[in-house]
Amino acid sequence: MRRFPLRIERVHARRLLPAGLLIALGVCMPYLLNVRSFGISRGLSAALSSGDEGGVLLVALKLVLLNALRALPHYLGAFLMSEALRFSWRGRRTSIPNMAIIAATIVLTYRAIHIVHGILYDFGAPAIVVIGELILLRALDYDLGGSWKKPVMLGAFLAAFQLLDVIPLLGALPFGRGETSQDVKLAATVLGADGLLNAVGLLLFAIMLGLVIPLFMLARDENNLREMHALREQNQRIHTQRMLGEVENRTYAEMRHLVHDLKSPLTSMQALVGILKLESEGEGRAQDAEYLGRIENGIERMSSMISELLSADTRAEVCSGELLSTALAQVSELDCAERIAVDDRARDAVVYVNRVLIARALVNLISNAGNAIEGRADGRILVSVGRVDEGEGPKVRFEVSDNGIGIPEADLARIWDSGFTTHGSTGLGMGFVKSAVERSDGAVSIVSRPGSGSRVIFQIPEEVRDEKADDDTLD
Repeated sequence: MRRFPLRIERVHARRLLPAGLLIALGVCMPYLLNVRSFGISRGLSAALSSGDEGGVLLVALKLVLLNALRALPHYLGAFLMSEALRFSWRGRRTSIPNMAIIAATIVLTYRAIHIVHGILYDFGAPAIVVIGELILLRALDYDLGGSWKKPVMLGAFLAAFQLLDVIPLLGALPFGRGETSQDVKLAATVLGADGLLNAVGLLLFAIMLGLVIPLFMLARDENNLREMHALREQNQRIHTQRMLGEVENRTYAEMRHLVHDLKSPLTSMQALVGILKLESEGEGRAQDAEYLGRIENGIERMSSMISELLSADTRAEVCSGELLSTALAQVSELDCAERIAVDDRARDAVVYVNRVLIARALVNLISNAGNAIEGRADGRILVSVGRVDEGEGPKVRFEVSDNGIGIPEADLARIWDSGFTTHGSTGLGMGFVKSAVERSDGAVSIVSRPGSGSRVIFQIPEEVRDEKADDDTLD
C-alpha cells in the first residue's frame, strides 16, 4: 500500500491553541463590537441632521476601526494556524497546504459568523487582499510567531484596506459594498463631504501602508538573519566534526605507537620470565617456578589490557569477579582503600565488555566516593555486585555507594556531561563512566542527597551460557 505523499512533519501546540482561541474570538466579535455599540447609526443621523461634514468623517473612521477590530482576531488566528503546522510533499517541505489553511479558515469563519449571528459580511476586495498578504507571508516562510510585529502589521493592513470601503471615489470598484459603508458614503455625498472623505481616506491609507512596509522589510531582514545564523551554526558543526575526526585519527595513530612501545618490553620480559621458569622447573625449584608463573600470567593480562586500549570497541567475555579484582587492585593505594567494603554475590557472572573501560569506570566511581568521604571519620564505601532480572533478561548489577557529602541537585543535571566534575579534579568524570557502560549495552543511574551520600548503579547484560550445548560437547 502506497503512502500518501503529503505528511504533517510538525505540530506546534503553542501556536495551535492560541490560533483556535483567536478564531473563536473572531466568531464572537459581533456580540462584543457592533454598529450600535460604536454609536455609528446615532452619529450618522446626527451628522445628517446638523449638516456636519466632520461628523460624517468621524463616523467613517469609527466604522473603519470597528471593521478592523472585528476582523483582526480571526485573520491573526488563521495565520497562526498555518504557522502551527509544517507539511512535506514526498519528503520535501512545502507551504502550499499552509496557504490553503489561511484561505479556508477565513472563509469558514465568515460562514460561521453568518450562521451564528445572521450577519452576511461583504467578502470584497479588502478581505481578498488581506488574505493575499497572509498567503504571501506564508509563501515567503516569514515566521513571525511570538512577535509584536505580526498583529501590528496585520492590524495596519486591515485598517488600510478597510479605509477603501468608505472612500466614495472607489464606489464603482468592489469596495464598500456593505450596508453601513454605503450609508456612510451616501451621507457624505448628500452633505458634500465626499471630497473630504476621499482625501482623508487616501491619506490615511498611504500612512497605514507606510507603516506596514517597514515592518514587512524588518521581518524579511530578521528571517534572513535567522537563516544566516542557522547556516553559520551548521557550518560550525561541520567544522567541529571535521576537527574532531582529525583529532581522533591523530589520537588513534599515537595510541598505536604507544601500544607498540608498551608491548615491546613486555614481550621481552615475558620471554625472560619463561626462560627463568624453565630453569627453575629443571632445577626442582618449584616455588620459584610458581612465582614466575604468576608473573608470566600478569604480563599476559597486562599485554591483553594494553591491546584493548587500542580500540574502545574491543570486547570479550569477562567474569565480573575479575573486573572487580582489577578495579580494587588499582585503588589499593588510595587513602580510602581501607574504608572499602565488598559484597560480591555474582563473582562467576560473565559479561561481554571492554574490560579496561569497565574496570576503569569502577575505579573512577570508587575514587569519586573516596573524595566524597574525605575528612569524615565514619566515611564508608560499599562496592557490591549482584544479579538482577527485571524482565529484560539477566543482568549484572554493579553498585558503588558512600555516606559522603552527596551531590547538590544543581550538579546532578550536569553530572553526565563530559569533563564535568564536582571536586575540581582533572579526572575522566562521570561522562566517561556513562560512555563506558553504554558501549557495553548497559545503563547507569545515580541517586544522591546532599549530606547523605551517593549511590551509582550500572547494569550490564549477563552472557547466559547454553548448558545443554556445554553438555553436548562433553559427549
